[in-house]
Amino acid sequence: MGYGFGYGYYMDWTYILVLIGAVLCMAASAKVNSTYGKYSRVRSMSGMTGAEAAQRILNRNGIYDVRVEHVRGNLTDHYDPSAKVLRLSDAVYGSNSVAAIGVAAHECGHAVQHQKGYAPLRIRSTLVPVANIGSRLGLPIIIIGVLLGGAGSFLAQIGIWVFSAAVLFQVVTLPVEFNASDRAMRMLSEYGILGQQEVGHVRKVLGAADLCGGGSLLHFAASASGNAFWRQRRKGQRLVGNTREIILECLMEMERDGGFGNLVLRQVLQKYDYLPLREKAFIKRVTEGTVERRIELDYIIGRFSSVPVPKMKPLIRELLRMSVYQLFYMDGVPDNAVCNEAVRLAQKRHFQSLKGFVNGVLRNIARNREKIDYPDSEKDWKKALSIRYSMPEFLISLWEEDYGRERTKGMCRALLAVKPVCIRMSERLSKAQQKELEDQWEKAGIVWERHPYLPYARECRNLDGLHKLPGFSEGLVTVQDVSSMLVTECAGIRAGDFVLDVCAAPGGKSLHAACKLSGSGRVEARDVSLEKAALIRESAERMRAENLSVEVWDARLFDRKMEGKADVLYLDLPCSGLGILGRKPDIKYHATKESLEELVKLQREIIEACWRYVKPGGIIVYSTCTIHRAENEEQVRWMCDRFPLAAESLAPYLPEALRGGEAESGMLQLFPEVHQCDGFFLARMRRAL
Repeated sequence: MGYGFGYGYYMDWTYILVLIGAVLCMAASAKVNSTYGKYSRVRSMSGMTGAEAAQRILNRNGIYDVRVEHVRGNLTDHYDPSAKVLRLSDAVYGSNSVAAIGVAAHECGHAVQHQKGYAPLRIRSTLVPVANIGSRLGLPIIIIGVLLGGAGSFLAQIGIWVFSAAVLFQVVTLPVEFNASDRAMRMLSEYGILGQQEVGHVRKVLGAADLCGGGSLLHFAASASGNAFWRQRRKGQRLVGNTREIILECLMEMERDGGFGNLVLRQVLQKYDYLPLREKAFIKRVTEGTVERRIELDYIIGRFSSVPVPKMKPLIRELLRMSVYQLFYMDGVPDNAVCNEAVRLAQKRHFQSLKGFVNGVLRNIARNREKIDYPDSEKDWKKALSIRYSMPEFLISLWEEDYGRERTKGMCRALLAVKPVCIRMSERLSKAQQKELEDQWEKAGIVWERHPYLPYARECRNLDGLHKLPGFSEGLVTVQDVSSMLVTECAGIRAGDFVLDVCAAPGGKSLHAACKLSGSGRVEARDVSLEKAALIRESAERMRAENLSVEVWDARLFDRKMEGKADVLYLDLPCSGLGILGRKPDIKYHATKESLEELVKLQREIIEACWRYVKPGGIIVYSTCTIHRAENEEQVRWMCDRFPLAAESLAPYLPEALRGGEAESGMLQLFPEVHQCDGFFLARMRRAL
């Protein structure tokens, strides 16, 4: 019942509730706005994105049936228990800020609540639709009611009660939000995703959000205040307008931070996972191709530019590189489009004075591409090969000395070929289960074929992210090159064995060994950092490898308690990675004579510390993903000369196509131009009794 005061005024006590609710919401939103804005500018030490953090948390909790998806819009982060989907918004999905990871972890907290049957969440989920209607329609109904019939109108009263019900609902269900935040902070710390100081930052962000009631009330508050919360951006962050700008940002990050391209590209593709597959494929191909063909591209640009490539502005240099790559290697992209987009980007990035230079260089190259003079291989073989295949002359000299000219040329050519993704199916799958999985792949548009070396290996193309590959989240498949799978085949693992992997990250060989043991025996996977160990643990949980344990240990340090304990010892040591340049092309630009010599020393330091872990009569499998005699054959000979070890034939353990020749001596060097796999080396040795 309302009360009249004077003439034309009407007062209802419920207006006070509305006013208090609105003021509290707007105050809380301002608090969230300030706190989130502050910590959205703090990059996490791990560099993980919100989506990566969410996936890791779900996996660590054994939740493999919840998908992490990107959802457009602001303030749209939520966990949908009915669809088992965790949706992260633009500001969270691809951001690696502490604030974004905190929000992602909070939503994971709801997923964990759902998994554990948390009763308040069930009640909240049932009432959320009604509460959302109240928070969205309450104020509009009040306003319409006041305009049409005055403050005391029946419609205005309905609006008041609808809005009040929404406010009261959120107050009642605040414990759900507090519980999700508590879980989030505990998991972020426990799983090594954030450090203790970073978790403290998250506590402030989530504490501010919880004040606003979380979920739909926060949505209302942000809407009422113009969504100011989600307009906060990290300093210098730009909205990317198209795929070419994304590519330029990616290349510039590699230039600025010296980061490895595969890591930068992975983060970018995860950030823009919502883009159509065709656009993501374009981003991936142009970015990788620009890095891969850098030497050739710089040579071409240098033939038409008055400014030497090394002296160009970094952004202009990367812009020209990516544009020339498109002119030469993207037949479906018109020359005009390449040139026009490059000029537009130069202008947009505040290089108006250089847009004429960019336009002139590119159009000149486009007109004269057939007339470019390349170095004569008869006069300068190394320079000609270096520019033709974008391979540093240092590596060409190294390989020529080790393997001769023809093999060197073949490797350079093969390392530029497009590689499929190699998948290892769980050997526990029956043929019928394998067929069922393959059918799901085909329905998803994935092109696959059986690998000729191993019956459980598949080569796949047209993948739209591993998390979307049927069987991956369920732990039925994992990514592993077939060359790496051969390590476990050649180990000859038997039921009940103890397998020790001293440099295990990313964990493929350890997981394969655990699978071979079929639940018997034990595998211990070690690596030097908490982050790498966490990645192995996450994969082990996804693959249900219950007989695999993970430990953080520096392999250079001798562990006395492990002496003589291992039936099989994996020495898959840090190496130059020259065998995987096709997948990580920027490695070749970091390789130097000095860096390779340091790696040989590091390998020997680890070998000296670890060889005693294998018991007398036990097996050591030494492996690297490189093509370099000093890191491979010479290391094995050094080991056998120095320690009581003897090389054993690999032939009994290899597929027929790889038997004979060098394999009989206990060593096998795989070459990308000869074998259907990465460049890889492995050797089998037995410790004397």
